[in-house]
Amino acid sequence: IYSLSGLEYFACMECGLQGGIEYIGNLTSIDKLWLGENPNLGGEIPTSIGLITTITEVSLENCNVQGELPSELGLLTNLQSLWLGNNNLTGLVPTEIGMLPFLATLRLEENQLTGTVPFEVCSLTEEFSLASFVVDCSDIDCDCCTNC
Repeated sequence: IYSLSGLEYFACMECGLQGGIEYIGNLTSIDKLWLGENPNLGGEIPTSIGLITTITEVSLENCNVQGELPSELGLLTNLQSLWLGNNNLTGLVPTEIGMLPFLATLRLEENQLTGTVPFEVCSLTEEFSLASFVVDCSDIDCDCCTNC
């Protein structure tokens, strides 16, 4: 799948995928990538995700994704929805997510994220279109989340 650089849409939710997502950056033409509910997928979100500037939707919820959120997510300027809930993500919410003017949905709940949501991300709820922003408010300080 990762060698199909011209692939525009891929949905394989609850289909038993496994083996990691390290090659996701090879899908440079993809618009929608729905891989959610594959708990054996695992791996870390690679920095090469920043190469997929055409992508509008990413679903990786309940995929056992680990590690920190890469700052390169801020390069996905067409991104509208990012579902990363119920994984093993750690660290801080990157400031660069605040550079996504079309982001309408951001789901980060059920992870091990810590710290404070950056002002730049919160400004998306006020100035742009971020209508649904969910984190674990018991673990992360968030003045702008729409749901905890």
